[in-house]
Amino acid sequence: MNNLLDPIINEVPNRIVLTGGPLAGKSTILTYLNDNYSDKARIMNEVASMLLINGYPQPGKDVEYSDEWLDYINRVILPTQLNMENGHIHAAQMQRKSTVFFDRGLLDPAAYLPGGKKTLKSQYNLDIDSVLERYTMVVHLQSLACVDQDLYMKLMSTNPARYDTPEQAIERDEKLVNAWKDHPNFHFISAQGGIDNVLNQVIELLSPILDVEIERKWLLTHFDKSIFMNKRMDSISQYYVYNGDSAELRVRQIGNQYRLTAKDKYDMSRLEWEVAIPKKIYEMFADDKIPHISKNRYYIPHGKYMLELDMYHTPASFNCAILECEFTTAKEALEFKLPEWIYESMEVTDDPNYKNSKIALMMAKYG
Repeated sequence: MNNLLDPIINEVPNRIVLTGGPLAGKSTILTYLNDNYSDKARIMNEVASMLLINGYPQPGKDVEYSDEWLDYINRVILPTQLNMENGHIHAAQMQRKSTVFFDRGLLDPAAYLPGGKKTLKSQYNLDIDSVLERYTMVVHLQSLACVDQDLYMKLMSTNPARYDTPEQAIERDEKLVNAWKDHPNFHFISAQGGIDNVLNQVIELLSPILDVEIERKWLLTHFDKSIFMNKRMDSISQYYVYNGDSAELRVRQIGNQYRLTAKDKYDMSRLEWEVAIPKKIYEMFADDKIPHISKNRYYIPHGKYMLELDMYHTPASFNCAILECEFTTAKEALEFKLPEWIYESMEVTDDPNYKNSKIALMMAKYG
C-alpha cells in the first residue's frame, strides 16, 4: 500500500489507535471521548463494523466463514482504512483539533490472518514499520472474554456485527497484542474490574494529551478597533470557586452554556479539564461575594487561527484588551506572528498578573 506516511499525518500531533478484542469497551470509551473532547479530537469509526452493518456479506448469516471471504473483506478494509484515516486527519487539521482517535488501525486484520503481520506484509503489501510510524499511540483494551466468558456471551448480541465465540475472542485479543506490541507507545488496559475501571485507566492515560491547553496571551495597547466590529461575540461571566498557587477552579457562563473548569499552574502549556454543568449548579457559585469577572469575547479569524479578544466590563477599572490564541503544539505557538492590525502589544503569557483569576481577586480586594 502506498502513502502510508502521507505528509498530512504530521499536521495532527496525536494519532491514537484504540484496539482490542471483541467486547473490550471501545464503544463506551469512544462515546466518552466524543462527549467530553469533541472540541479537541475527531473519532473515526471502525471500518469493518461499518461494512458489515451496512450490507457487506456477514459470516454465519449471508456466507460461510472462509479464507476467500476474509481475503475479500481485507482488500476492502485496508485501502478504506488508509484513506478514511487521512481524511479524518485532514479534517482535524482544518478544524484545529490536535487529536484523532481511530477505532482500530491498519494492523488489526493481522488478528484474523494466518501468519499475522507477515501475511499482511506479503499478501497485502503492507509496510509494517511505516504503519507503526503513522500512529503516535496504541491503546489495547482487553476483551471481556478474557476475564468473564459468561458476561461476554450475554452481551455479544448487542453488536450485530459480532460473531466471535469466547474462545475466538480470547485468541483475537492475544493476536492483536502481538500485532501492536512493537509500537513504541503501546499501552495494555486490562478488563479486570469492569468498564468503570477500564474507563478510569484510559482517562488517566490520555489526560496529559487531551487536557492540555497551549495558549499565548498579549496585552494590546494600540490596535485598530474596527477589526472586531461585527465579529461574533460572546458575553462571558466566570466565578472562581478556588484559586491557589498551583491550581484554580471556576464556573463559567458563556451564552446559554455553563461549564466547570480546572486548570493547573500558569504557563504557555498547562493542564485544563472542563465539563458541562447544569445551570442550577452554576448558579450555586455565581455569587458576587466570591471573585468573578465578566467580559465580552470577540472571535477574529486570522489565517488558520481563531483569535479571541477579551474586553472587560467587570472589573470596570480593568480597562484593557487581552488577546489570546490557542495552538495544537508548542512549536506552532512559538512560531506564531501577530496580525498587522496590532500596532503595539506586550506578551503576558507568563505574567500571572494577567490571569483572569488574578484580575478577579484584585476586583474582590479593591472593588
